[in-house]
Amino acid sequence: MKNLNSNELIDFAREITTASLSDFKATTDDPIVKKYLETISSITDELEQALANIHSNEITLKTLEADRVRDRALSVFRRLMQTYEMSEENSPEAIAYEALNELWMDKYDPLPFMSLNVETQGIDELVFDLSSSKYSDYVKTLKLEDVLLSIKNANESFKQMVGEHHQTDKLKPNYDARELKKELFETIEQYGAYVNNLSELPDHKDMQRLSKILADTQQRIEKQTQIPLANSSETNKTQNSKDIA
Repeated sequence: MKNLNSNELIDFAREITTASLSDFKATTDDPIVKKYLETISSITDELEQALANIHSNEITLKTLEADRVRDRALSVFRRLMQTYEMSEENSPEAIAYEALNELWMDKYDPLPFMSLNVETQGIDELVFDLSSSKYSDYVKTLKLEDVLLSIKNANESFKQMVGEHHQTDKLKPNYDARELKKELFETIEQYGAYVNNLSELPDHKDMQRLSKILADTQQRIEKQTQIPLANSSETNKTQNSKDIA
């Protein structure tokens, strides 16, 4: 499900809600199911409105373009670093790759998927770490100095863009559409886990039926998107909107 863009996730959430409500007994007798469905529906509405606002707001679009630039720089760094993955064992390149890759995977791999403010702070920390005495020689060994500079410059440009419009309060919910997407994804996951856990009990035939409905819905979405959904307790950026969303 993490592979779905925001619009696809909205469609999936609506399908989940509609399919669940078709099982009248389970959704009315279980207050937790009812609460999950209300929450999923509410977040879906918020995310849809946030996306609409983003696409109609020129300043926000410029901000998101600046964000895409730094995301591309992060991607280039990661891809160039990975070209050294098969270096000869114990060579300077292999040692440098191991150290940088461990740092990247431990702290920085999720950066492009975080909220914009968190990503900004994370990139500052990444640049600081890679410029430190502990890692700077590894960066030089893998010839990554230029791309590291491009990451730093892209992040500074982004901060300048946001700073110029810091008084535009209505932008704040727009750029955190990615947070809404994350919240929606996690809520759907939790809902699926709750239903599936109860469906394993012999006296919960209503949950067994609801679990099957959710599984059928997932299969239908998989077929429509032709993207295998990640395992989301068995329930289980569009790029041109950066999955700002």
